[in-house]
Amino acid sequence: PKFYPKSAFFRKVKPRLWTYVIRDHESRMNEAMGKLAVDLLLPGNTGLTLEAWKASEIFLGRRFDISQYRLIANSWLSKKLYLYLGLRRGSQIRYAQEPFQGYGNTIAGICRYLPYDKLEWELRLTYADLFARADGARVYEYTILRNKLTYQANKYLFFRGVLEYNDYRKKLLTDLLVSFTYIPGTVIQLGYGSLYEK
Repeated sequence: PKFYPKSAFFRKVKPRLWTYVIRDHESRMNEAMGKLAVDLLLPGNTGLTLEAWKASEIFLGRRFDISQYRLIANSWLSKKLYLYLGLRRGSQIRYAQEPFQGYGNTIAGICRYLPYDKLEWELRLTYADLFARADGARVYEYTILRNKLTYQANKYLFFRGVLEYNDYRKKLLTDLLVSFTYIPGTVIQLGYGSLYEK
């Protein structure tokens, strides 16, 4: 259902409730999820989503808790500027040969700017950490910063450049791409990429 309250702040309220159960045939165990969420449409073009879920996942024959909370906010502040923020906290799995139960946070932020129709700049920041549930020891913490610039010269030709820095691995990725659509379904691409380590 969707609700349109008589409010200057909440323009639309959309609650969601769903669940699933999946059978993992290899382990002969079930994993499940139950999620409660609400999507809010706020003044302008601003959206806010709140989610909470209770869930389990089967990995290497063991059942792990992956219950989490999530908050998502996004907005077109103008026709040229878009902002996104996603926050997630909860239980996680350490995917390894000897997996264990953990918990952690994930933060994602995006800033997209379109100075004019043919040019788009996007800056994306992702942060994640993981702690062992048994003793609270930090397993990892990493940050990735991605900078992308796209120029659409015309409907046939576009140029894209990417710089991405991975703070955990201390690596810088550079990527350049030229793409030409000769006819629909036929694309010619020329690219170059490099990876720099500290």
